[in-house]
Amino acid sequence: MTAPYVNVTSDRMAGLDDHPQCRILIEEAAFKDEAAVEAAQHSAKSGCEVRVIDRLPFKLIIGDRDRALVPQSPGTTLPVLLVHPGVIMDALVATFEVHWERALPCKTPWRNNGSDDDRPTEQEVTILRHLARGATEQQIALTLSISKRTVIRRIQLLMERAGAETRFQLALHAVRVGWLSRVTDS
Repeated sequence: MTAPYVNVTSDRMAGLDDHPQCRILIEEAAFKDEAAVEAAQHSAKSGCEVRVIDRLPFKLIIGDRDRALVPQSPGTTLPVLLVHPGVIMDALVATFEVHWERALPCKTPWRNNGSDDDRPTEQEVTILRHLARGATEQQIALTLSISKRTVIRRIQLLMERAGAETRFQLALHAVRVGWLSRVTDS
C-alpha cells in the first residue's frame, strides 16, 4: 500500500482469490489517509501480518505467487498489468521480500499516525537517547533517578507504540518518525 492510498475493490481483484493469510506492506505516508488507516485495521483484524516501511517503489498485489497486479504507470491504479508465474513474477516477489525484511512490524498501525498522542514524553526521548548511546537499563535508571523497572517498562511501552519487536527496530522507528529530534544532544 503506497501513498496516495487507493482502495482496491473486489472487482479490481478479479482472478485473485481472497485468502485469510496475507502480508501487507504499508508506506508510512499512506497513514495520512483515513481510508488507509481503516484498511490497515481491517487487514490486521482479518489476520494479515502488517508491516510499515518508509517508502515503497510502486503499488503491487501478489496472490499466492500465482498472479500479480502492477499499475502500468506510477501513481495510477488502472490500467494494471496482470503478471503470471515466470521471471517477472520472480522479480516482483523478490522485490516484495527485500522490502518486507526492511519493514517494521505494525501491530497497531492506526495508533502510529504521527499525532502528538503517539509521540514519546521528554523522559522517554531521554531514555531513547541513552539507549542509542549504548547505556544499560541500570545506567539510565541512575542517570534519571528512577528505578530500573521503570526504565524497562518505559522501553516496553515505546516498543508497543512503535510496533517494534526488538530494541533495534525501536531505534529505527524512532529515527524514521523523528522521535529523537525532540531533544538536542548535549
